[in-house]
Amino acid sequence: MTKYESQENRRHARSKLACPVTIYSSTGDVPATIASGDLSDGGVFIPTPVSQAPGVGSEVDLTFTVPRESSTVDCFSVTATVVRQDALPDKAMSGVAMRFKKTTSLQLD
Repeated sequence: MTKYESQENRRHARSKLACPVTIYSSTGDVPATIASGDLSDGGVFIPTPVSQAPGVGSEVDLTFTVPRESSTVDCFSVTATVVRQDALPDKAMSGVAMRFKKTTSLQLD
């Protein structure tokens, strides 16, 4: 395992999917919209500018869209907890792992 990889503790299969995710923090900061790195029914991993990364243990609201093969998109709004931050090779970026409060059926298969 390299220093940029994390131990596998996932309950849901992740899909590499770059969809726009908007993060709304409980502090009322300006929402940040960032592309996801991967996504599952249980959470999301987002490479985030360090200056916008919510801290571990923070609860945030997320909105995101998932594109479908039929040229439509499904919109989702969830509450998530930040469970981990990883240092990324680009020192200006932090990898933020978030677990959804409730499992969401994203139908990513």
